[in-house]
Amino acid sequence: MKFLAISALLALAAVTVNADTKAKATFTGAQSGIAGCVEFSPIIKCGSSGSAITVNLQGFQPSDQGPFKYHIHALPVPADGNCTATSGHYNPTNIVANTTCVPSNSLATCEIGDLSGKHGSLNPASSAVPIVGNYVDSDVSVSSVTGLSVVIHAANGTRVACANIVAA
Repeated sequence: MKFLAISALLALAAVTVNADTKAKATFTGAQSGIAGCVEFSPIIKCGSSGSAITVNLQGFQPSDQGPFKYHIHALPVPADGNCTATSGHYNPTNIVANTTCVPSNSLATCEIGDLSGKHGSLNPASSAVPIVGNYVDSDVSVSSVTGLSVVIHAANGTRVACANIVAA
């Protein structure tokens, strides 16, 4: 009987692990030359959840002036590719926009979508050298960001590239 109870609990746990699928924002290079992807994979550790985020981007133009900040934005990119139409940063916890993001206290000080505030800006060595990075963000769940967008900003705040986050 104990075996059946344990088996049932393990089966339930397996369902929880598979509840989120991967999601990806793919940059084609059409807007600014920036190509590659930002991928979100679900993680569940000791009852808490989040995402393993993989960044693999290249084609940054020197004329766009880095370092480049990147964020999850609240709306998807429309069919015309207008990055401005993605609205502001994904901020379901209503953090005041001018608050300085402190990564060690991210839930209290960072917008959920402020990836560069929590994990650092993108600093390409050249347009030919890809930026590759992996990190864990316990504040971002794959299911909550699927259907939104990732936007890359030049140092002056101009939106230079954007891509929708879709199930992968």
